[in-house]
Amino acid sequence: MKIRDNLRTIIKLAVRDECKRLSKLHDLYFEKRRVKDKQLPPSQFRREIQLHYMREYLEKTFVNSICVCAIYGSVYEGGSLNTIKGDRVRYSEIHGFGKDGISAYGGRYEVEEKWFSLEYWEEHADFLERYQKRMLKEMQQKPGNVLTPLEVYQHEINNI
Repeated sequence: MKIRDNLRTIIKLAVRDECKRLSKLHDLYFEKRRVKDKQLPPSQFRREIQLHYMREYLEKTFVNSICVCAIYGSVYEGGSLNTIKGDRVRYSEIHGFGKDGISAYGGRYEVEEKWFSLEYWEEHADFLERYQKRMLKEMQQKPGNVLTPLEVYQHEINNI
């Protein structure tokens, strides 16, 4: 158990360092644009956007990973990863897009895999199970495309 918690802490520190590095690189392009008060060349502008999406994806992936609780976990110091020990419970959260809505990626629903600390799950299991049943019922009544987190990420990367 101690080895598992220490590995999670090491991963958190590595992710936090990489997020800081990506932020600093992104800030360089942003400052360059702000100081010159004009648009960057297309290649530099694409790189600025790419850095932003890379950091955003890294943060989102980490928060939804087994390393932290989806509710209490964070990449940054304010996060309470150190107070969350023990096992995690996997939960598939389904996001619906309304009656006739289709997401920008062509799907009516997106599924997001989250991990909760065992303590949080035990406190909120009834609510989470009711929510999932309601969304599954809605998906059966209004079938449509279902996108996984990997598909959504691939769409985001391809749009850069």
